[in-house]
Amino acid sequence: MINKHIDRLQKLSAQLISYQTTADRPDEIAKCLHWVSNYISAHVPSAHIIELESQGKKSLFITHATLQPKIIFCAHLDVVATHNPNLFTAVCEPNGRLVGRGAADMKGPAAALLDIFVEEANPDIGLLFTADEEVGGENGAKYFLKIIDWQPEVVILPDGGANMRLITEQKGILRIQLDATGQSAHSARPWLGDNAILRLSRAYEALLRKYPIPMYEDDWRVSITLTQINGGSAPNVVPLAAIGTLDIRYPFTSQEAAMKLYQSVCAIVKRFQVTPTLVSYAGGFALDIFASAVDVFQNIAERTLGAKLPLSREAGASDARFFSERNIASLMYQPVCGGWHTEYEWVDMQSLYQFHQLTSQFTAAYSDFSNSALDICSGSYSDTADIAIKEA
Repeated sequence: MINKHIDRLQKLSAQLISYQTTADRPDEIAKCLHWVSNYISAHVPSAHIIELESQGKKSLFITHATLQPKIIFCAHLDVVATHNPNLFTAVCEPNGRLVGRGAADMKGPAAALLDIFVEEANPDIGLLFTADEEVGGENGAKYFLKIIDWQPEVVILPDGGANMRLITEQKGILRIQLDATGQSAHSARPWLGDNAILRLSRAYEALLRKYPIPMYEDDWRVSITLTQINGGSAPNVVPLAAIGTLDIRYPFTSQEAAMKLYQSVCAIVKRFQVTPTLVSYAGGFALDIFASAVDVFQNIAERTLGAKLPLSREAGASDARFFSERNIASLMYQPVCGGWHTEYEWVDMQSLYQFHQLTSQFTAAYSDFSNSALDICSGSYSDTADIAIKEA
């Protein structure tokens, strides 16, 4: 029986992986979402399938009987770009790993969520598939929360927490552009010029003196990384101008604290006559570990896996921050997997099945818990099928 389930999860994962859903391939994203829509229609004809679009980015929101489900399965189907098209053909290795672009991040977990939605037919579950997380999530999860006039109680978002860990925090993000202007000269006479690239380099070195590089995942200090640099017009000319990009990950406490960090960075780089410009800002994610959903989840984990999931923090970011801003309990955990964004990205199929079982049993238990709470509070519970999507 287990092998049958694993085989189905493998086929669903491989199908999703086969679509080259990168930001520069909107046609492939559309094909992937169309396949999901057809799969749902074929297996759950009564399902409500709502197509969303913001700034050209498409998403799907799918529900059963109600348009206001208590539990949202949220997964992004976009992946980072690669020059190797072979990565979009999933390969199942003898060790039980399924290898392919997005196997871990996050088409394997997405396949499990899709299967639960279809097989369990729990009316309290909604399925949100987005396609812009790798480029910020503004037009996917954030847009979805903007246009609904209700609020889910719990979100399952397996975009972190590999090896069955429950994520309690993720860092916020600041992206800053640095512009440096120097003085051009012949490269044979560098003393006559002022190298703009060196200006950027010295500014970055000063930032690292103030904010040393963290040394491990749970080292919860600010990290500042110079991720892009562009400068120079010819190989024999001292660069007149240079542009760099800083990717900053910081422990999130408030937007005010983030802006103080930005001001600190600005003050440092300006000493080197480098001009900073804030390109983007994103808050962090925090989970209330005392929320009732967490308590129910950990009890189910102990019953299903034999132990509660360990609590952990991650330096990365995800769409969970948008739900966290609304105080929606966001449960973020993944099966055993690895190689995110690399040539060897994989998910362990046996662990994916365990992820499936844990998630399925949690949603059933939380539905019972939530409905019981409503009965106690109101004396009755009536499902509403009011239109939940506002006019976009």
